[in-house]
Amino acid sequence: MSSTILEKQFLPILLLCMSILIPGVIAEEEKLPPLSDSEQKAMKALGAELLPDGNIKMGDNLTIHRREKEVSFSGILNMREGLLEVVACTYKGRTHESLLVADIDPFKLQLALILLGGRNGPLKESAELPRGTLYDIEVQPEKGPRTLVEKWIFNSTKNRQKKEDGWIFIGSSFGPDNNCLATVDGNITNINSMDGSTILNMPPGADSVNDEFFALTEKIPEYRTEIYKGEKVLVCPITIFIKEKKTPQQSVTNPDPATPVKKEDSSPASDKVDKDKLGPAEKAEGADARPKS
Repeated sequence: MSSTILEKQFLPILLLCMSILIPGVIAEEEKLPPLSDSEQKAMKALGAELLPDGNIKMGDNLTIHRREKEVSFSGILNMREGLLEVVACTYKGRTHESLLVADIDPFKLQLALILLGGRNGPLKESAELPRGTLYDIEVQPEKGPRTLVEKWIFNSTKNRQKKEDGWIFIGSSFGPDNNCLATVDGNITNINSMDGSTILNMPPGADSVNDEFFALTEKIPEYRTEIYKGEKVLVCPITIFIKEKKTPQQSVTNPDPATPVKKEDSSPASDKVDKDKLGPAEKAEGADARPKS
């Protein structure tokens, strides 16, 4: 069953909640807008809760940050070395080949991304269906910087770090009993998934699904030792952030709307005129200073 079928059951609630979560740009010093009674009821219908700081809690371990327009949840570093086929999974998933493990419901993550304006879709664009929204996944250890998860992944086939191309929101399919297959299989983000049972997946591009990927040990933080039920265990808590990836076009902004953006001169170098080298008469008449053939 398509992931959009079950979402249609939530459509009125989703549309109302999206107006809450996408209120436009909110300045750092501004308070997040309060929710009306109907908005709070809509959030409750999705199993969400408004936090005192104005953000939204989805389940026990997933937060929608309204100001930053991103989702975060806690997890653990699962592998510092070895072959990877999964970036993040739940404890039901393929933990033997997953970089990260997190205790979340993948379906809640899917709803959270939709609430923030994300669109699930195929890995490749088509005339019938646009490609899913592209997201960055960032990871942050307890005592470390926040960084793109690709920096922890090595493409051994191409002998380099994985390209920082982001991750496509393909969205999970659903079984005949309306169970979210990503929840059933424990998939959050896969490197190579062709079965529609994950939320995010590696996009086609510089890295191929046929490439082999390994944990990039030298860039990954060390485990620390803790005592659990009288035994020593190695742990490395990680906070995982998911935010829509900015394209180069989105990154170029014009800070002053009254001032037009300067366009680059795309004419060939031989056609460009250095006006500082023109004489007074040429400047006055707008003469063509190019050498005559």
